[in-house]
Amino acid sequence: MLMFPTPGDWAWPGMVRTQDNEDPDGIYMDELLEPDKAAMVGIAYMDYAEYSAEQKYSAIAEHIAELLMANIKEGSDKASPLPFRLNMRTGEVEDPYTANMIFVVEFFDKILASDMSLDMAQVKAKRDLVFDWIMEYPMKTDYWSGYFEDIRSNHPTNINQFSPMETARYLLGNPDACKDYKQIVLDLLALVKGRFGGVVNYGGVSIKEQDACYYDMGSHTARYGSVLARWARETGCEQAKNEALATLALAEYSAYNHTSKGNIAVNSTGMEWAGVWYSDSYFDYLPHFFEGMVAFPEIIPEGTDHIFSTSCMLKDVQYGPGSIKYTALEADGTERIKLSFRPKVLSGDKPLAKSAWSFGTWNDCDNILTINRKDVTDIEIVEK
Repeated sequence: MLMFPTPGDWAWPGMVRTQDNEDPDGIYMDELLEPDKAAMVGIAYMDYAEYSAEQKYSAIAEHIAELLMANIKEGSDKASPLPFRLNMRTGEVEDPYTANMIFVVEFFDKILASDMSLDMAQVKAKRDLVFDWIMEYPMKTDYWSGYFEDIRSNHPTNINQFSPMETARYLLGNPDACKDYKQIVLDLLALVKGRFGGVVNYGGVSIKEQDACYYDMGSHTARYGSVLARWARETGCEQAKNEALATLALAEYSAYNHTSKGNIAVNSTGMEWAGVWYSDSYFDYLPHFFEGMVAFPEIIPEGTDHIFSTSCMLKDVQYGPGSIKYTALEADGTERIKLSFRPKVLSGDKPLAKSAWSFGTWNDCDNILTINRKDVTDIEIVEK
């Protein structure tokens, strides 16, 4: 359930708290809110509601959406539709501008695809207002600022790489959102590489975090690599593919390794930062490697078994010698799995129709099992 919600008499009542700045002890009692983070939390609650089948988590997401929609306004070059930082008790805006609005769009997209009881026409209108603002302002001005919580005096010209790359990722996953998405993604990749990618090692581009913290870091390097990999897969650009794979490989060396100093993991691709307080080479960067594997499964180690792509959430995943089992949360869907053995596919102890799966080469990679489920949730893959 929602921990540490704001009191009912606050300007933002019953809101999830996203900041623990004043006394970072894991007890979230701050009055400050960054609404873009609230949208990210809303997405997580929706995902967990689907995973757990518990309605209470969906209700929290719905309340977050209601508060965000009630406070969305027409933006400008100096103020985003939702501010970067505000006081939830008073409603006072501390910082009016953040370019990281794409997660609000993604949150509302998920709501529009759900069975929530919200006014979907209003959700759609607010979603479009936010998306149009992104296209009109940061996309044209390149003022991609306002994401990192430790920057207390934000300014539109303090650019970061997070927001343009995650906006590019969204457009690649939602090509119908914008007819010029390919050119926009190419422009965003060029912006981040040009501003933050001055260091090139073995063909990999090392990416710095932001103007105010100008250090090469593993997660940011991996983020750029994963978006570039997705772009390369979609366009078939061999040069982009080589750079993406080299960049992802380079990012691996930001984790603890033989170049680290003493027992401290050097959480910086450029080997410039030795502070372990960054989670930079842990959770934040791992999903980017998974995205790289979806684009180019040949980087998955040979002789291993991995579900690397799925169209819906899976649970109860079990790997064993010569076997994989899982349950999908949607009856119709597609999974792709790289295998070390020749498979046969079962559902409910019965063979899955051969028309529903294939095994062989996919996207120039061998030993790929593709399963196209129809009215099927339980899958078992065993060695033939």
